[in-house]
This record gives sequence, structure tokens and C-alpha cells, in this order.
Amino acid sequence: MVEVGRAFYDLSSGHAALGEFDADGVARTIRLLIDSSNALVLVGNGVGIGGVMMPLYYSPGKLVMQEVFWFAPKFARGLLKEFHRESKEMGASFVMLSSLEILHPSIGRFMTRMGYHPLERRYVMEL
Repeated sequence: MVEVGRAFYDLSSGHAALGEFDADGVARTIRLLIDSSNALVLVGNGVGIGGVMMPLYYSPGKLVMQEVFWFAPKFARGLLKEFHRESKEMGASFVMLSSLEILHPSIGRFMTRMGYHPLERRYVMEL
């Protein structure tokens, strides 16, 4: 999984501004997610996705599986479908993902075909 994180970091040029890649830190984060009862981690051949389930703050009766990371360079439909299935089994009503659509517009088309719709745009600022 650390190699998947490295591949994502190398592909996503903007993330370098947030810090250097830390392989040990990635491994610790993955372990924390795996050990958590409200998190989900799926890995495959060069692909991976992880998320944490939490209540929607404005509708706490509904749970959302919030993606922490995902990397599927070939738009791994199977990976996302399994993530959807297992998230629903855990009680999630929704899955929320971010993407590198800003760098790769085809990702947005893929996400729409998978049943997602845009909801927000993510911004980042160093403190």
C-alpha cells in the first residue's frame, strides 16, 4: 500500500506543496485505518482506497464513508464498486470522494458514469 501512496504522490504534483512523502507515516496511517472499526481499506494490484465512516454533521442519522485516500490509475471500477458495497454493509448512506479532476478532466466523466455528482470543491491553505 505504501507503493500505491508513492504512485499517487508522484502523479499528483500539487500534493508536494503539502509535504514530503513519508513512507513510514503512510504505513502507520494505513495500520490505524485497518485497526479502526469505522474505517475501510481495500487494496489490489497497484490500486487502493481507504475511508472513514462518520455521521453527516447536519443529518447525524445518516452515515457517510469519507475517502481518506484512493488511487486507481486505470479507473478501477471494481475497486469502487467493492468500496460502495462494503461501505453500505457498514451502514453508510453515502460515499464522498475527492479526485484529481483538476489535473485529469476525464476523472470527472468517469465519476459521473459511476453515479457520483459534484458537491463541493476542495481548497487547501498552508497554516
